[in-house]
Amino acid sequence: MDNLFRYDNKFFEALGKISNTVILNLLCIVSCIPIITIGASVTATYFVAMQIVKDEESYIIKEFIKRFKENFIISTKIWIIMMIIGVVLAALATVLYLKPALGSGPRDGLMLAINKRSSKSVGTVRTIIELSVLFIGWILGGSVGIGTIISGVGLGYAIEIGFKISHMDSKTLVHKNIYDSIKLLRNKDAQIATCVETDKEK
Repeated sequence: MDNLFRYDNKFFEALGKISNTVILNLLCIVSCIPIITIGASVTATYFVAMQIVKDEESYIIKEFIKRFKENFIISTKIWIIMMIIGVVLAALATVLYLKPALGSGPRDGLMLAINKRSSKSVGTVRTIIELSVLFIGWILGGSVGIGTIISGVGLGYAIEIGFKISHMDSKTLVHKNIYDSIKLLRNKDAQIATCVETDKEK
């Protein structure tokens, strides 16, 4: 019975780990609010969580702040590099799916339409669209972080570079509508059927 109220029994140890985990998650959420601090926050959270798992935790808040400060610069640099790589991959994906000319997404369709009817480049047009959406999102209560700015400013010009590398002219790019695609598929099926019949006759 005396062991039930000892601070080092299994029940209180489990309760302590649960409370430490809750505190750690709250610290992570609060420190991620400025957006740019997400990398350092996640790194610090992971380090302290590993200490909890290994029964090496001491003062959760103190340890979290210490690891956050230690990793802020390097984590932020890595996070920004990952954001830039993400923008490049998004631009590459955009170019790859636009090239077959089977139809564009709503925002890409708007970009191409404005580009064809104006003297502005794809990069400039897309940047204006992205920054307009960014502003509307901010007005509606969305958060704006460094990643939002990198994406808003960089995506359009990355797409423009992708067009140049793949030798695509955005002003002459014509996408098939759904009716044209269906007709094309039907014609291909008819051509295949004709070829099969011809082979049988031979």
